Formats: sequence, C-alpha cells, structure tokens
Amino acid sequence: MTDEPNQPRFLTPTQVAEELNVKPNQVHALIKAGKLRAFQVGGRGMWRIGRHRAQRVRVHRKSCTSAPIGCRTMYE
Repeated sequence: MTDEPNQPRFLTPTQVAEELNVKPNQVHALIKAGKLRAFQVGGRGMWRIGRHRAQRVRVHRKSCTSAPIGCRTMYE
C-alpha cells in the first residue's frame, strides 16, 4: 500500500484482506466490531475502507507481533 497518486483512495474489504494477508470475513469482522472504520456505499454489503486506515492496521499488526495480546485490540 503506497500513497501514489494513481492508487485508489478507498478499498473494498477484499482488497484490504489481500493487503493484510487475511480472509475478507476477518476484515468484515473488524468493521462490525468497530475496530476498522469503514462506510457503506450503494446496496447491501458494499463497504469501503480508506487506504490510510488500512495502512494503519497493517503497521499496527506488524508492531504487535512481539507485543502482548492486548495490543491487537486497537486498530485506529
């Protein structure tokens, strides 16, 4: 995930899942739990996540690999 001008500003849960190397259901669970901010567009089940928010989750996950489990609860 880079901040290049040609990159989309918002990502789908599937795109975020690919970047984080997790399943899309896990991204949806983070959204539902309020740990990853997203907004709904269009019809049912169409979510978008800001690229900067997905980047924060990615950085946070890397920093928590050697930290206590409680560290994994903060994604914003």
